[in-house]
Amino acid sequence: MLKYVIHYFFLLLVISSISLRQSWAQTNNNSSLQAQVHSYLNSYNSEFQKLYTAASEGQWLLNTHIVEGDTMAAYQSALAEEALAKYTGSKSNIDSAKKYLAQKNRLTPLQVRQLETILFSAGNNPEIAGDIVRKRIDASNAQTEKLYGFHYMLNGKPTTVNHLDDILLHSNDLTE
Repeated sequence: MLKYVIHYFFLLLVISSISLRQSWAQTNNNSSLQAQVHSYLNSYNSEFQKLYTAASEGQWLLNTHIVEGDTMAAYQSALAEEALAKYTGSKSNIDSAKKYLAQKNRLTPLQVRQLETILFSAGNNPEIAGDIVRKRIDASNAQTEKLYGFHYMLNGKPTTVNHLDDILLHSNDLTE
């Protein structure tokens, strides 16, 4: 009887050590994958922030510095936005995000959300539709120039939006 108890105890010990080893290997394997994803996300975010900053500054200039006949602001803004679009919609970034998301049960919830966001952003600028993306960017910039480049006139004279607002708020003169 004692022999069976010892044998049973030994068998449980072997099974539990194998189970622990597999669990440790799985955890170690998850940690390795999570480290790879972490490295990829750091690299992606670093480049994204540079490109996004340049694109935002280009849009700011396009919205605030509107001079008739000046096409340089629109050109620079388009270049910055195209660089951002090319990066976010690149096939390599799409493939990397999909590859890692295929193993999302081994990733942290934050990593999964970040990878899904990368794919979502890529959907707006897919590399395979490069010409269409470029045309969309150009159309958006042209629309912005027209919107913010409009010249307001009052009684045939140039005026500002603030002046028109002031008249509407404070004037009692119906002929104005």
